[in-house]
Amino acid sequence: MEDNKAYREEQQARVDSQKQQYRAFEFTNPFEGMENVFEDVTVSQEAARFQMEQGRQQRTDIMASLSGAAGASGIAGLAQSLAQQGTMQARQVSADIAQQEAANQQLIAQGASQADMLERQGAAAVQGARFGREATMYAGELGELAGARAAEQAAFGNQMGALGMGASNAASRQSSTNQLLASTVMAKVYVSCIPRGIHIDCIDGTIAIEDINPGDIVIGYNGDPVKVLQKHEYLENPDAERFYKVTFKDNKVVNVCDMHKINGVAAKDITEGVVNKEVYAGVEFSYDLLTEDAGYRINGIPVNSMIEEMACLAAELLKDK
Repeated sequence: MEDNKAYREEQQARVDSQKQQYRAFEFTNPFEGMENVFEDVTVSQEAARFQMEQGRQQRTDIMASLSGAAGASGIAGLAQSLAQQGTMQARQVSADIAQQEAANQQLIAQGASQADMLERQGAAAVQGARFGREATMYAGELGELAGARAAEQAAFGNQMGALGMGASNAASRQSSTNQLLASTVMAKVYVSCIPRGIHIDCIDGTIAIEDINPGDIVIGYNGDPVKVLQKHEYLENPDAERFYKVTFKDNKVVNVCDMHKINGVAAKDITEGVVNKEVYAGVEFSYDLLTEDAGYRINGIPVNSMIEEMACLAAELLKDK
């Protein structure tokens, strides 16, 4: 699971980096800011002015050349005729200008329509690109989420499998232990346990042995926190002087029965580090704990669990019968 987690985190970092680069990409509208190239078109009046000036000059020249020959009456008629020609020419020039203006207005309208269409197409393209980016990122996130969920489910399946194996092994061990414990009554004749009221070392202080239950955590025989698997309670003969109050150096006291082992040695036989032993009776109930290691601790002194040893002793007694 640790390897899978490390690999997932590495891949996540890569995906995040790629996602950031993709997110930072800027889209631009290639048609934005386009102008109507025909909106400023003007009517070409230079040719019209040149045409009007040329007409006036022609009429002036004609008047000058004929003024001597035509006489007064002829000049008047000629002038009227030339004036009519000037009027016709002015009308023709005006018509030409009007045609140019109409053509220009048509070009302006066409340019405006084309520019508006291109701008709308550009806006649609930008919107499509943005939507495509969001869709791609969303699809990537969905894929990433699906992968994470698949990995989580796989890891959970592995955990459940491991827990199932552990539970099966624990059940097998429990079944075997229960079969052996059926004959511990006979072994109890030889071995007693911890008197009621004796406190067992725990993580946050001490707890009386009668108040400890299976599943609780105590300080184990080796000094590490361990789980209590079983607790046994026994009815004792209060008249039997079988219990020892063993005082070690630094005034550390352990109360156990005579055959209960302290640091691997029966209490009645232990001498290492012992400064005093006191035998007493009056015990009505005694207890023992089966933990995940060899036992538990009392005032920092390692005390053996005798449950399995009593079971083995009971099995031997039954076999002899």
